[in-house]
Amino acid sequence: MVYRNVGQHLRLAAEQFPNNEAIVSCHEEGARLTYAAVLDKVDRLAASFLQLGLRQGDRVGIWAPNGMLFYLTNLAAARAGMITTIQSTYGATAVYTSGYVSRHRFGPNESNPYRTYRSLGPTT
Repeated sequence: MVYRNVGQHLRLAAEQFPNNEAIVSCHEEGARLTYAAVLDKVDRLAASFLQLGLRQGDRVGIWAPNGMLFYLTNLAAARAGMITTIQSTYGATAVYTSGYVSRHRFGPNESNPYRTYRSLGPTT
């Protein structure tokens, strides 16, 4: 058995298959990236996380619409050694059922985690 994290697997894939498509987004027209391009973008974003003061082992909540940026952000957090709370904005019920995560972040007295998430997100 080989023990590697997601970030290490991405690096190996970029070394072995640099010109192969790694992501084709159906949410953004014509959005395609090779493994080499994904690794470059992910490493730059991971470096930005570190410059913001986040550190390896930090928990990072990512709440974003499905698409390329959601994918790249999750990979960047993994490359930087962070632990992600993966939450796409697809479906409000999924946000509500993640009550443990929101209570952990916003305190044990939070009675309505869905309302908390809605207050943080963009209005439509």
